[in-house]
Amino acid sequence: MKRAVLFDLDGTLLYTLGDLAYCTNEALHKYGYPVHAEEAYAWFVGDGAWNQVRRAMPPDAKEEEIRRVYEDYLALYQLHAFERTHPYPGICRLLTGLKADGYMLAVVSNKPHARTREVIAHYFPDTFDAVLGHQEGAPVKPDPQIVFSALSELAIRTEDAFYVGDTATDVYTAHNSHLPCAGVLWGFRGRKELKDAGAEILCADPEELYTEIKAYFRNKPSSL
Repeated sequence: MKRAVLFDLDGTLLYTLGDLAYCTNEALHKYGYPVHAEEAYAWFVGDGAWNQVRRAMPPDAKEEEIRRVYEDYLALYQLHAFERTHPYPGICRLLTGLKADGYMLAVVSNKPHARTREVIAHYFPDTFDAVLGHQEGAPVKPDPQIVFSALSELAIRTEDAFYVGDTATDVYTAHNSHLPCAGVLWGFRGRKELKDAGAEILCADPEELYTEIKAYFRNKPSSL
Protein backbone atom coordinates (compact mmCIF):
# COMPACT_ATOMS: atom_id res chain seq x y z
CA MET A 1 0.00 0.00 0.00
CA LYS A 2 1.58 3.28 -1.15
CA ARG A 3 0.52 6.62 0.28
CA ALA A 4 2.11 10.00 -0.16
CA VAL A 5 2.28 13.41 1.48
CA LEU A 6 2.98 16.40 -0.76
CA PHE A 7 4.49 19.52 0.81
CA ASP A 8 4.75 23.11 -0.24
CA LEU A 9 8.27 24.44 0.46
CA ASP A 10 8.52 28.12 1.44
CA GLY A 11 6.59 28.79 4.65
CA THR A 12 5.79 25.09 5.12
CA LEU A 13 9.08 23.21 5.38
CA LEU A 14 11.50 26.13 5.45
CA TYR A 15 11.51 29.70 6.71
CA THR A 16 12.91 31.38 3.61
CA LEU A 17 11.79 35.01 3.92
CA GLY A 18 15.22 36.22 5.02
CA ASP A 19 16.96 35.12 1.83
CA LEU A 20 14.00 35.96 -0.42
CA ALA A 21 13.81 39.48 1.03
CA TYR A 22 17.57 40.06 0.93
CA CYS A 23 17.95 39.00 -2.70
CA THR A 24 14.89 40.89 -3.92
CA ASN A 25 15.89 44.02 -2.02
CA GLU A 26 19.41 43.90 -3.43
CA ALA A 27 18.01 43.70 -6.96
CA LEU A 28 15.54 46.51 -6.28
CA HIS A 29 18.23 48.72 -4.76
CA LYS A 30 20.53 48.20 -7.74
CA TYR A 31 17.98 49.87 -10.00
CA GLY A 32 16.88 52.56 -7.56
CA TYR A 33 13.55 51.08 -6.45
CA PRO A 34 12.32 51.21 -2.83
CA VAL A 35 13.09 48.15 -0.70
CA HIS A 36 10.85 46.43 1.87
CA ALA A 37 11.00 45.00 5.36
CA GLU A 38 11.48 41.24 5.54
CA GLU A 39 7.97 40.79 6.97
CA ALA A 40 6.42 42.40 3.89
CA TYR A 41 7.64 39.52 1.75
CA ALA A 42 5.20 37.18 3.50
CA TRP A 43 2.57 38.86 1.28
CA PHE A 44 4.68 39.01 -1.87
CA VAL A 45 5.50 35.30 -2.12
CA GLY A 46 3.38 32.24 -2.83
CA ASP A 47 2.73 32.06 -6.55
CA GLY A 48 6.11 32.17 -8.20
CA ALA A 49 9.28 34.27 -8.26
CA TRP A 50 8.02 36.51 -11.06
CA ASN A 51 4.96 37.53 -9.06
CA GLN A 52 7.11 37.99 -5.95
CA VAL A 53 9.30 40.50 -7.78
CA ARG A 54 6.34 42.17 -9.47
CA ARG A 55 4.63 42.79 -6.12
CA ALA A 56 7.83 44.20 -4.62
CA MET A 57 8.11 46.77 -7.41
CA PRO A 58 6.11 49.98 -7.87
CA PRO A 59 2.65 49.29 -9.31
CA ASP A 60 3.41 51.27 -12.47
CA ALA A 61 6.59 49.31 -13.29
CA LYS A 62 6.77 48.17 -16.91
CA GLU A 63 7.29 44.53 -17.82
CA GLU A 64 10.83 45.11 -19.06
CA GLU A 65 11.70 46.74 -15.71
CA ILE A 66 10.25 43.79 -13.82
CA ARG A 67 12.17 41.40 -16.06
CA ARG A 68 15.46 43.16 -15.32
CA VAL A 69 14.96 43.00 -11.54
CA TYR A 70 13.65 39.43 -11.77
CA GLU A 71 16.73 38.19 -13.58
CA ASP A 72 19.04 39.87 -11.06
CA TYR A 73 16.99 38.39 -8.22
CA LEU A 74 17.39 34.87 -9.62
CA ALA A 75 21.16 35.30 -9.93
CA LEU A 76 21.41 36.64 -6.37
CA TYR A 77 19.23 33.90 -4.92
CA GLN A 78 21.46 31.27 -6.49
CA LEU A 79 24.33 32.71 -4.42
CA HIS A 80 22.49 33.45 -1.17
CA ALA A 81 19.78 30.79 -0.80
CA PHE A 82 21.26 29.24 2.35
CA GLU A 83 22.28 32.22 4.46
CA ARG A 84 19.08 33.10 6.34
CA THR A 85 16.94 30.05 5.60
CA HIS A 86 16.23 27.24 8.07
CA PRO A 87 13.74 24.40 8.63
CA TYR A 88 10.90 25.18 10.98
CA PRO A 89 11.21 23.57 14.43
CA GLY A 90 9.97 19.99 14.38
CA ILE A 91 9.96 19.62 10.58
CA CYS A 92 12.91 17.23 10.40
CA ARG A 93 11.35 15.03 13.08
CA LEU A 94 8.02 15.07 11.18
CA LEU A 95 9.65 13.98 7.92
CA THR A 96 11.68 11.28 9.65
CA GLY A 97 8.54 9.93 11.30
CA LEU A 98 6.55 9.85 8.07
CA LYS A 99 9.38 8.13 6.21
CA ALA A 100 9.68 5.54 8.98
CA ASP A 101 5.94 4.91 8.68
CA GLY A 102 6.34 4.14 4.98
CA TYR A 103 4.90 7.30 3.43
CA MET A 104 6.32 8.63 0.18
CA LEU A 105 7.18 12.32 0.37
CA ALA A 106 7.19 15.00 -2.30
CA VAL A 107 7.79 18.73 -2.62
CA VAL A 108 5.71 20.80 -5.04
CA SER A 109 6.81 24.43 -5.07
CA ASN A 110 6.37 27.61 -7.07
CA LYS A 111 10.05 28.31 -6.46
CA PRO A 112 12.05 27.80 -9.69
CA HIS A 113 12.73 24.10 -10.24
CA ALA A 114 16.53 24.19 -10.07
CA ARG A 115 16.49 26.24 -6.85
CA THR A 116 13.85 23.97 -5.33
CA ARG A 117 15.98 20.89 -5.92
CA GLU A 118 19.11 22.64 -4.68
CA VAL A 119 17.45 23.85 -1.47
CA ILE A 120 15.89 20.46 -0.71
CA ALA A 121 19.18 18.65 -1.32
CA HIS A 122 20.88 21.06 1.08
CA TYR A 123 18.41 20.93 3.97
CA PHE A 124 16.75 17.52 3.53
CA PRO A 125 19.17 15.17 1.73
CA ASP A 126 17.84 11.71 0.87
CA THR A 127 14.41 12.54 2.30
CA PHE A 128 12.01 13.22 -0.58
CA ASP A 129 10.94 10.81 -3.29
CA ALA A 130 10.00 13.59 -5.73
CA VAL A 131 11.02 17.26 -5.79
CA LEU A 132 9.33 19.56 -8.27
CA GLY A 133 9.60 23.31 -8.65
CA HIS A 134 8.23 25.71 -11.21
CA GLN A 135 9.40 25.11 -14.77
CA GLU A 136 9.64 28.04 -17.17
CA GLY A 137 6.47 28.21 -19.26
CA ALA A 138 4.45 25.92 -16.97
CA PRO A 139 1.51 27.20 -14.92
CA VAL A 140 2.14 28.05 -11.28
CA LYS A 141 0.10 26.77 -8.37
CA PRO A 142 -2.85 26.84 -7.75
CA ASP A 143 -2.92 25.14 -11.14
CA PRO A 144 -2.77 21.42 -10.29
CA GLN A 145 -0.32 20.41 -13.03
CA ILE A 146 2.70 20.21 -10.71
CA VAL A 147 0.76 18.04 -8.24
CA PHE A 148 -0.31 15.63 -10.96
CA SER A 149 3.28 15.48 -12.19
CA ALA A 150 4.48 14.58 -8.69
CA LEU A 151 1.80 11.91 -8.28
CA SER A 152 2.74 10.44 -11.65
CA GLU A 153 6.42 10.34 -10.68
CA LEU A 154 5.50 8.59 -7.41
CA ALA A 155 2.97 6.28 -9.11
CA ILE A 156 0.40 7.39 -6.53
CA ARG A 157 -3.33 7.90 -7.09
CA THR A 158 -4.97 11.10 -5.88
CA GLU A 159 -7.02 8.94 -3.50
CA ASP A 160 -3.83 8.00 -1.65
CA ALA A 161 -2.26 11.45 -1.34
CA PHE A 162 -2.43 14.34 1.13
CA TYR A 163 -1.32 17.96 0.62
CA VAL A 164 0.30 20.34 3.13
CA GLY A 165 0.82 24.10 2.70
CA ASP A 166 0.70 27.48 4.40
CA THR A 167 -1.23 29.83 2.09
CA ALA A 168 -4.53 30.13 0.25
CA THR A 169 -2.63 29.23 -2.93
CA ASP A 170 -1.84 25.86 -1.37
CA VAL A 171 -5.42 25.24 -0.31
CA TYR A 172 -6.66 26.06 -3.81
CA THR A 173 -3.94 23.84 -5.29
CA ALA A 174 -5.07 20.93 -3.14
CA HIS A 175 -8.71 21.45 -4.04
CA ASN A 176 -7.89 21.78 -7.75
CA SER A 177 -6.01 18.49 -7.44
CA HIS A 178 -8.84 16.78 -5.51
CA LEU A 179 -6.60 16.25 -2.48
CA PRO A 180 -7.31 16.83 1.21
CA CYS A 181 -5.32 19.73 2.60
CA ALA A 182 -3.79 20.64 5.94
CA GLY A 183 -2.94 24.31 6.41
CA VAL A 184 0.00 24.99 8.70
CA LEU A 185 -0.20 27.95 11.07
CA TRP A 186 3.56 28.50 11.43
CA GLY A 187 3.92 29.74 7.85
CA PHE A 188 3.68 33.06 6.05
CA ARG A 189 -0.03 33.86 6.19
CA GLY A 190 -1.96 32.42 9.13
CA ARG A 191 -5.30 31.05 10.27
CA LYS A 192 -7.74 33.49 8.65
CA GLU A 193 -6.40 33.14 5.12
CA LEU A 194 -6.27 29.35 5.36
CA LYS A 195 -9.73 29.09 6.89
CA ASP A 196 -11.27 31.49 4.36
CA ALA A 197 -9.71 29.45 1.55
CA GLY A 198 -11.37 26.30 2.86
CA ALA A 199 -8.55 24.31 4.45
CA GLU A 200 -10.05 21.15 5.93
CA ILE A 201 -7.43 20.90 8.69
CA LEU A 202 -5.38 23.55 10.50
CA CYS A 203 -2.24 22.53 12.40
CA ALA A 204 -0.34 24.61 14.95
CA ASP A 205 2.88 22.59 14.85
CA PRO A 206 4.48 19.64 13.03
CA GLU A 207 3.54 17.22 15.81
CA GLU A 208 -0.15 18.05 15.31
CA LEU A 209 0.31 17.73 11.55
CA TYR A 210 1.79 14.26 11.97
CA THR A 211 -1.21 13.24 14.09
CA GLU A 212 -3.68 14.61 11.52
CA ILE A 213 -1.98 12.86 8.59
CA LYS A 214 -1.96 9.55 10.43
CA ALA A 215 -5.61 9.97 11.44
CA TYR A 216 -6.68 10.81 7.89
CA PHE A 217 -5.15 7.70 6.37
CA ARG A 218 -6.17 5.49 9.28
CA ASN A 219 -9.81 6.44 8.74
CA LYS A 220 -9.69 6.19 4.96
CA PRO A 221 -9.36 2.84 3.22
CA SER A 222 -6.69 2.63 0.53
CA SER A 223 -7.81 2.73 -3.11
CA LEU A 224 -6.17 -0.56 -4.02
